[in-house]
Amino acid sequence: VEDAQRAFTRIRKWIDESEAIVTGRPTAAPESFGPLSAVREIARRAARVCDSAGTSVELLIPTDTPELVGDEGRFVEVLLRFVEDRLAADAPPERLTLSVRVAASGSERCLLIGVAEHGPGIQGSFPDEPVSLEALASIDGAICTASNEALGRTTLFSFPI
Repeated sequence: VEDAQRAFTRIRKWIDESEAIVTGRPTAAPESFGPLSAVREIARRAARVCDSAGTSVELLIPTDTPELVGDEGRFVEVLLRFVEDRLAADAPPERLTLSVRVAASGSERCLLIGVAEHGPGIQGSFPDEPVSLEALASIDGAICTASNEALGRTTLFSFPI
């Protein structure tokens, strides 16, 4: 009985954490974390899906990127879900580029995480919402998408720094 209770408790915790990700409810106190390690973790976790989709992954990450404040696990989960959705599309990209850079406008600075999809069949717009806006708001992010038929589609996730 005790083993079953422990197993049930673990399952209930997993369900609660999964529900928090889907609904955008915060799950942890904000802490500083390095976006470089988070983006590398996204690439590492997406590698299996990339291999089965025939997609290569390129990382464009400078070494001097400022830290973000938030829930690193949630940050990774939201962006990983976006990347996995792109790879599961009817026409997955031949190459996926994950990039990180700092942008400034006046005194405002933000960190841009780019997900660029390259290859034939990449549509200029998404057939559905690319990422839950509630999930993105839960990690203090914003999103914009730009496309060029010759170059593919780039989605930029913006985070205040």
